Order: sequence, then C-alpha cells, then structure tokens
Amino acid sequence: MTREKLLRSSTYWFEFEQNELFRQVYQYMAEENINQTELAKRLNVSKGYISQILKGNFNYTLKKLIDLCLAIGIVPHIGYKKVEDIINEDVDLKAYYDSDISMFSKIIPINSSSIKDTPYFQDFPLQQIQLPVDGDNFITTTVIPTLKQA
Repeated sequence: MTREKLLRSSTYWFEFEQNELFRQVYQYMAEENINQTELAKRLNVSKGYISQILKGNFNYTLKKLIDLCLAIGIVPHIGYKKVEDIINEDVDLKAYYDSDISMFSKIIPINSSSIKDTPYFQDFPLQQIQLPVDGDNFITTTVIPTLKQA
C-alpha cells in the first residue's frame, strides 16, 4: 500500500485518532500519578473500559469520545483538511526527513523484527505516538507504554 493510499484510508484515520486518545489518557494518568483502577473510579466506568482504551480496542461513538475527553479535562478539537493537502504535507515532511535522517540514527524502531519479535515485548500493546521535531513537524514512532497496574 502506498503512503497516499494509506492517507486516503478511513482505517488509518480511525487508528490515528485512537492513538491520540490513548496518548491523552496516558498523559492524564501520568500527570495525576494514577493507575487504570483509579482512573476508572474517577470516570465512573469499569476498569475493563479503561483497559480497552489503552489497548486500542475502543471503538467509540462521538458522544463517548467527548464524554471521555471532558472527564480528563480536555476537549476534542476535530479539524478537517482536504486529502490532497494532507498528502502534499506528507510528501514535504518525508522530503524533510529524508534530507536529514541522521538526526534519527540512534532511534531503534520497535517495529524492527529484532525488537518486536523478542518474547518480552510480545506481551505489551504497541502504540504509535508523535514526537515533536520542530515547530509543527512531528515524527510518528511506535512505543511500548508502561502503566502502573492495580
């Protein structure tokens, strides 16, 4: 699948937003220094519900998305762009990274087989995050989140 086709895929955008929701919930938990059980109590939901969100198995309605965001002190801000604009921005960003890839030479991607296939890492849900590079530029990478267990 080409990058352009991926950017035109509803699955890509759904997973992108799922990952952003995960990042927001995880950040809230870290800032509040709470675990999944405490978050579930605060939100008046089951621990399983929180677990679904953190594992990326959460197919939320727009109302649930808004309720969850408000409960952790944020609001979803959905923006809309033309697909062609996103594709052009992506091409420009790729050219930027290709021109100076040396800045990322020490990053070991989790999705490389040498790491991902290690038995230790197979028990963790992989999550994609965006790391700021400069200004409005980001690089997306896959990480293994660590959470306090109840």
